[in-house]
Amino acid sequence: MINLNPIVLTLFIVSLVLGYLIGTINPGYIFGRIVKKIDLREVEDKNAGTTNTYKVLGIKYAVPTALYDIFKAVIAVIISLLMGLDPVWAQFSGFMTIIGHIFPFYLNFRGGKGVASAIGMWLFYVGLYCFYDLGFIFMLIYFILLAAIFSYITRLFNLIPLTSFSLMVVFVFLHYPGAFILKFNIWFTIIVAHIIIFTMINFTSEAEIKIDDESFTGHKWRIFLRFGTIIFLFFYAFISLTVALFSISIFAAIFISLDFIRLSKEFGSKENEQSSSKVDALYRKKEKKKFSSITVYLVAYFITLVIFPKNIAIIVSVFLIFGDTFGKFFGLAFGKHKILDKTLEGSLAYLGVVLISGYLLYEFLDISPIVLILGGISAPITELLTLDMNDNFTVPLVSGAVMVAATLAGL
Repeated sequence: MINLNPIVLTLFIVSLVLGYLIGTINPGYIFGRIVKKIDLREVEDKNAGTTNTYKVLGIKYAVPTALYDIFKAVIAVIISLLMGLDPVWAQFSGFMTIIGHIFPFYLNFRGGKGVASAIGMWLFYVGLYCFYDLGFIFMLIYFILLAAIFSYITRLFNLIPLTSFSLMVVFVFLHYPGAFILKFNIWFTIIVAHIIIFTMINFTSEAEIKIDDESFTGHKWRIFLRFGTIIFLFFYAFISLTVALFSISIFAAIFISLDFIRLSKEFGSKENEQSSSKVDALYRKKEKKKFSSITVYLVAYFITLVIFPKNIAIIVSVFLIFGDTFGKFFGLAFGKHKILDKTLEGSLAYLGVVLISGYLLYEFLDISPIVLILGGISAPITELLTLDMNDNFTVPLVSGAVMVAATLAGL
């Protein structure tokens, strides 16, 4: 860190005070008092931020409120820089605007949530990282694409921080280590965490998620089981392929046995009929005369690890584990446009999850980005086009084959 001599220390303290005072200026509260003679903190969601201004006063007053709340942190930082402070110290004046917004002294320390002001600080850090490294711009475009996908699916912006912003934290820690960690990365993480916490609170309160599909809601154990199978990849990555395959085979044997019990026509006694009906309760109606999707999933998982190179096997397995589940969830919750027997929103969610997991895998696995992109795109397309076959089987095999072919082609 930079030494604080008496002059710099004085400027630093002045910048903190200015930052706080700039933050306490709350347009939403002022508009509420002037336009409707009301205190925004006493109506609707009871805070004086941009969201409540929009709900109570409308877009006409929400826009200037949002603009000021967002850019007042940047204004404070710019003033600090003009005072001669280094960016390391200037950034804290931006933090003080958030504190001033949340705890204004003249409103009995009851202001807004500080999300808009935190977004202003987020903009400051994005500009800072772009200035130090132009390569950050390319990743920023990637994250913007990801944000656009989930914004379109949900018609809400609250999922953007959870997806794109959180990945940016991973990126900066991996690519800007050393001095950047203490100077900027940690503070950037704090800002992102603040934004995520409050936007997710808003999301849970505003989003009306209703799923009536009994085959999804009535078998939640399958979701937890599918997510739990990620442990097989940890076995493969850190122990051995043999341990991973042995573990999968145990679970597969259990579900294959249950399927045979369910499908067998040799139960003649009432006792056997009762045991068969108990097993049937574990399965979906559409699986009545065929092997269950969880059995097909485990068998496909086993085959994938056997036939594909390690990196590719891990990647396509991750696509299968998370892409399928989140694709179904978002498709059922937000799907409005049908494509074949799926929804556009569900397929886009599948692609979004692939983009998220693909980025993380690229950072930690030795694989060409082109190969990874081709495999990632082929996964949701295969899931969409799989009509009469089980996509638990087709997705890993097709996307894995695409990645192998791309690797052999030298891409």
